[in-house]
Amino acid sequence: MLRWFFGWKGMEMLSAINLVTNSVYILSFLLDSYDAMSSTRSYREYMPQDRVRAEIVKNSGTQFDPKVAECMLSIIDDDINYVLHE
Repeated sequence: MLRWFFGWKGMEMLSAINLVTNSVYILSFLLDSYDAMSSTRSYREYMPQDRVRAEIVKNSGTQFDPKVAECMLSIIDDDINYVLHE
């Protein structure tokens, strides 16, 4: 499919596949963490949005990719009513 659509072959296709795979992997860390913090668990209630946001800011550049964290913070800032939790 990639070869037909883009005219790619061999290493070009592998590079594109690796880029997409790595991007999804990096994004999944933040999304999984957000879900864990913003969802009610059997052992605790969900965290308030300002606390979730603070954790993302605190861990940007270490646990989370800074560009991905910046995008997530923008989404959180737009979610005034905290509808993203659960």
